[in-house]
Amino acid sequence: MFVFLVSAAFLFSGAPSNALADTTGNKTYYISAHERDFLARFIFSTIEKEANIAFEYVDYPDFSERLNAIESGQLDFIANITFTKARAQRFIFSPPINIEPTYLFTETDKSFDDIHVVGTTMGTAFNDIIQRYYPEKRVLSFLDNEVAFESIRSGDIDGYIGTFLQLEWFLSAGFKATLINDKVSIPPVSIITNKSENAPLLAKFSRIIAQESVQKQIRSYIESYITEIAIKQLKNDIESSGLNLEDPIDVYLNPRKPYVLRIKR
Repeated sequence: MFVFLVSAAFLFSGAPSNALADTTGNKTYYISAHERDFLARFIFSTIEKEANIAFEYVDYPDFSERLNAIESGQLDFIANITFTKARAQRFIFSPPINIEPTYLFTETDKSFDDIHVVGTTMGTAFNDIIQRYYPEKRVLSFLDNEVAFESIRSGDIDGYIGTFLQLEWFLSAGFKATLINDKVSIPPVSIITNKSENAPLLAKFSRIIAQESVQKQIRSYIESYITEIAIKQLKNDIESSGLNLEDPIDVYLNPRKPYVLRIKR
């Protein structure tokens, strides 16, 4: 289940989407997003269309580079950034725009409670969150997924915490994925800037993304993406199983909720 937040400003504004549009002159705002982060790109394209704002993408492949570029003023905005007290000292945050699905990747289907040493991507908020709420767990940060894969296989870490955008990489490498939003206190994500002149735009951006129609599209994009990855991985597993796919295959479905539902007519 995915939870999406609607700001109070939108709930009480009663303004239709076209009333949110406004002109900011001919200024172009510089933004950045990972090439796989279709959600951030959807968010910015929606804002661009409804607020009559021009965005231009600048390539910063590494997450830490994007944060540094915001802090130094080379970028105006980046999206899907988790709020932490440390980051609040560096950046100006919009009201929350959504909560991203978060996964624990393991080799043997371990639960989060069974994890003692956990890996995560360097520069993300997971490091601070785990250290604050789960001080008994040790956290190691990684810049490279391949290094993280080897660390899991060698037992240097028990598992790896990442977002849904890392799902395909880890599943393709043969790891198990468990959704842990109900286990780990992951704050919602926001759009950030470090320029005071951009701060008034953040509330407008949040109102646009909080619209029910936009939230439905976000949910649909995420669900479609995760389903596509699951189907792709299932096909790969079947192809590598050695089964003769030209022969009929009998499938037994164990009638256990929520996986199989029996409907009486």
